[in-house]
Amino acid sequence: MRRRQIFLTVFVVAALAAAACWLVEESALFSEDSVASLRPIWPFVVGGLLAVGALTAVLMSLAFYSSRRGYDEPADPAKPREPEEPSLRR
Repeated sequence: MRRRQIFLTVFVVAALAAAACWLVEESALFSEDSVASLRPIWPFVVGGLLAVGALTAVLMSLAFYSSRRGYDEPADPAKPREPEEPSLRR
């Protein structure tokens, strides 16, 4: 189920991006000269969006990880400490 949601989200975002690119290319607001002058910056725009998306995904996964592990809970000195799981390394 989770993979399906991720796939659907990626598909919808990609479809919206493709529609936006098509609208820019077919729009009468831009002449051929102005669109052609923007072509060299598109790799940087796409690279920046991918970098921001990757950074967002990493930071959100760290936030969810710390929340699941209980690192976000306030310290309670009266609460007994749970034993740590044994390490697989020896």
